[in-house]
Amino acid sequence: MFHRVFYLGAASINAPRSEPEIQRNMAILNAEEAGRQAIPVCVAVPTTPQGCVVVYEEETETVMTSFPVYRILFCAVGQAGGPEEQCFGFTCSRGDAEETAIFQCHVFKCAAARASGRVLGCFARAFRKQSAEGAAEDGVDVAPRTCRYDFELSVEMQEEDAKGVYAAIPRDKGGFKLRCNTQRKVLVSVRQTSDLLPPLTVERCFGLLVAPGKNVKHGDMTLLEMPSMGSVVGDRHCYSVVGLWDAGDPNLTLLNQETPKDLPLVMSIGVDLVIEGIHEPVRFLLESRVRIYPQSERFWYFSTKKLLQKFSLLVKKTGEQLEFERLENLGEMETSRNMLLSLNLASLPGLAGRSPSVTSPGSPGQEESDNDDPLPSGSGEVSKDCGEGELAHWGDVPGQVAPQPGAAARGLSGLVKRGVPEALRGEVWQLLARCHEDQDMLDTYKMLITKDSSWETVIQKDINRTFTGHEYFREAGGVGQDSLFKMSKAYAVYDAEVGYCQGLSFLEAALLLHMPEEQAFCVLVRIMFQYGLRELFKDGFAILHLRFYQLDRLLEEHLPELWSHFAELGVESHMFASQWFLTLYTAKFPLYLVFNVLDVFLLKDMDWIFQVALALLQVSKKDLLGLDFEGTLTFFRVSLPKRYRNEENARQLVKDGRGHQGQEAAEVREGVPGHQSKIQLRSNLDVTEEQCEKISRELVTSQTRLADTEEEKRRLLDESCQVKELLKREVQKSESELQRNASIIDDYKQVSDPGVSASQLSARLEKEQAASNSEIQFMKVSVHGSQLLREVSSPPVSRARCKYASGRPVQHPLRRSLRGGPGAGRDARIRELALELARTKLAQVEVECKEPRHGPVEPN
Repeated sequence: MFHRVFYLGAASINAPRSEPEIQRNMAILNAEEAGRQAIPVCVAVPTTPQGCVVVYEEETETVMTSFPVYRILFCAVGQAGGPEEQCFGFTCSRGDAEETAIFQCHVFKCAAARASGRVLGCFARAFRKQSAEGAAEDGVDVAPRTCRYDFELSVEMQEEDAKGVYAAIPRDKGGFKLRCNTQRKVLVSVRQTSDLLPPLTVERCFGLLVAPGKNVKHGDMTLLEMPSMGSVVGDRHCYSVVGLWDAGDPNLTLLNQETPKDLPLVMSIGVDLVIEGIHEPVRFLLESRVRIYPQSERFWYFSTKKLLQKFSLLVKKTGEQLEFERLENLGEMETSRNMLLSLNLASLPGLAGRSPSVTSPGSPGQEESDNDDPLPSGSGEVSKDCGEGELAHWGDVPGQVAPQPGAAARGLSGLVKRGVPEALRGEVWQLLARCHEDQDMLDTYKMLITKDSSWETVIQKDINRTFTGHEYFREAGGVGQDSLFKMSKAYAVYDAEVGYCQGLSFLEAALLLHMPEEQAFCVLVRIMFQYGLRELFKDGFAILHLRFYQLDRLLEEHLPELWSHFAELGVESHMFASQWFLTLYTAKFPLYLVFNVLDVFLLKDMDWIFQVALALLQVSKKDLLGLDFEGTLTFFRVSLPKRYRNEENARQLVKDGRGHQGQEAAEVREGVPGHQSKIQLRSNLDVTEEQCEKISRELVTSQTRLADTEEEKRRLLDESCQVKELLKREVQKSESELQRNASIIDDYKQVSDPGVSASQLSARLEKEQAASNSEIQFMKVSVHGSQLLREVSSPPVSRARCKYASGRPVQHPLRRSLRGGPGAGRDARIRELALELARTKLAQVEVECKEPRHGPVEPN
C-alpha cells in the first residue's frame, strides 16, 4: 500500500506500450496540476497477477476504482532529474473485444521522494509472475529463478575534420568507412529493452576496447580513453560511453592503413559494464567489417548509419543477488525500425530482401481488379535486389557533384536515367538535392520540432490517411506516424507562409522511407525552395492554376483529339492533375512509379512533371476517348494508378516521359528536322508563361475597372432610391386627390338622380351639416351669391335681435322655407338648392384640376 499519492488524471492513448507516449501524457497532466487540485489517494499494488490495482480515497479509505493486473499493459516512471521524477503511470484497456478496446493512461504523483521507483518494482513483480505463469500454461520451460534481460547496443563512430569538429562517418554493406591518420571517437549506447522485468542498473563502464580481427582474445584488445560515461539524461534505461581513439596508437596500426579492395577487414569492439547485483563485469562484444580509405577520401556525411546489435543476458537470481550465466549475441537487428533509419546498402546484407511494405493489390503480376476501389497510397513492393556490377557504376558518385546548384554531372545524369538502386536512393536523392550545402539544416530541424504550431491538430488527423498501404505508417502512434507528424510540424513552423498542406504529407512519407527524418526534412526544404514546389501552395494556389493552363496548352498542341474530347465532356485539367502537381505523383500511384518519378525530378526540375503528365495521357488516350464524364474521372482515380502496379509498365512510362526528349535531342544533333526537342518544349512553356503574365496584367486592369463600375453602380442605386421615394410621395398625393374628386362626383350623381326622394336628400343634408362644421363653411363660401345663404350667414347680432324682438323665437329662414308651404314647392326648393350646391363643388374641382399644385391644398 502506497500512501501520500495524488491522482493527476487519465488520458486516452493510441500506443499503450510506448513509453514516450506515457511520458508525454505524464508531463501534460503534471503541468496541469498547478491549475487544479490533484486528488489525494492511496494505491494498493498486488503481488500476484490475479489481483487488482486498487485506488482508495486518502481520508475515508473507500475504494474509488480498481484495475485488474491482466488488463494493465505497461507501467513507467518519470524521467530522473525532471519535473516528473516523482510521477508514475500505467496503461490499461477497457472493452471486451480487441477491435473496440479503448486504452487509457492513468498518472499518479508520489509525495515522497523515490517512491515512484518502489511502485514500479511492485508492478514489475506482478508482471513477472504473470509472464511466468502464462509461459508455464503454454508449455514453455521457464526456470523459476532464471531471468532473461534483452539489451540493444548501438555503435557510432566519428572522425575529426580539418576544423577540429567530430562528424559521424558512413557505414554500408562493407561496414564502417574509416580514413587513415584521423582522430576518432567511438560512441556506444546500451539500452535495456525488457518490459516485464525491473531494469538492471549499470553502475559504470569498466572499459571500452577495440582490436582488429574477430574472436579476439582479451589481451589483444586496446583500451580506449573514456572521457565520459553515464546514464542518458531523461532516459534511465540507456547508458552511454564515449571513447577516444588515438590514430597513432601502435596497437591499432592495422586499422590505420589503407585496406586493399580484395582484403576484407573485421573490427571488434568490447564494452565491459559493471551491473548492480552481478559481481563480475559483463563484456558485450560487437564485430563489424571496416574499410580504411586515404585521408583525403570524401564520404557522404549526410547519410550515416549506426551499428545496432541485440544481446540477451541470462542471470540466475539468488535472493537479492544475481549470478551471471551467459550472454548471447543475437546479431545485427533486422527490424523495420533499423532498416528505416537509412534505407541504404547496409540495411540488408547481400542486397537481398525487399523494402518493408504490405502486399497490396498493386503487387506485380496481379491482374487489375474491376471494382471502383482506388489503390491505397503507399502500396506496392519495391525490390532491393541489385547486382554487384550495377553497384560498381555508383562507386564514384560522390566525386560527380556539379559545381553549380541545379546542375548534374553527365555521368551522374546517365546513372539516374538508367535507374537508381533502391538501396542507394536515400543517398542519391540527398546528393541530387545538394543537401550537403545545408549542413545547418539538421540542427535547425531539432530546434523546429520543439516549437508549437497551430497546425498540429490538422496534421494529427491527416497522418492517419497518408500511405495507408504501407505498414510503416499504419500503426497509430507508431514510429512512422510519429516521424511524419514531427516532420510536417517542423515544416509548418519553418515556412509560415505556406504552413501545412495535406499534399505535402505524401511527399514527406516517400522521403521517410529512404532516410531519417532530419535528412528527409532537408530534402523537403530543398524541393520546396530550390525546385519551386512551394510556389504552387502560395497566393491561393495561383501558380497551380497557371500550371493547369500550361498543361491545357500542351495538351491542345500535342494531343488535340483528346483535348477536344475533354472540352466536349467538360473535363478540366484541375479535376485530375491537382494531386499530380501538388504531391509529385506520390498520393495515388504505386511506390515503384513514385520513386522513379522522384529520381528524375531531383535530376531535372518542374518540367519533368509536365512530361510525366503528357506520357500518362498519351498512353491512356485510347481508353479516355471512349469514356463519358463520370467514366473519365473514375479512370483517373482508379484505373490509371492500377495500370502501373506492374513494374514493367511503370518503367516504360518513365522511359517514355524522358525518351521523347532524349531521342529528339539526338535527332536534332544529327540534323534531322521536324522534331521538337526539349529546347522547343521549354520554349513553348516560356511562351505560355508570357501569355499568362499578359493575361494576369489584363486581369488586374479589369479588376480595377470592375471596382470603379461597382462604385458607380452603388451611387446610381442611391439616387434611384431617392427618386423612388419622391415619386412614391407624389403618387400618394395624387391618389388622395383622385379619391376626393371621385367622392364629389359620386355626390353629384346622387343629387342628379331623379329616383332619390326629397326626404332622403333632406336627411342626407342634415347629416352632412351636423358631421363637419368645415363642410358647412365650404358650402357658405360656395353659394355666397345666393340671397338665402346670405341670410343664413348674416351676423350673429342681427339674428339675435330678430329672434327676440317680438318676445318669441324667430325661426331660421332656411328652416322656415324647408318646413312651411305646400309639399311640392318645398321639394322643388330643396332640389334646386342641392343642384346649385353640386354645381358649385363641380366647378371647384374643375378649377383645381386645371391649376398646377405645388404644395399641400388648403381647405376653402
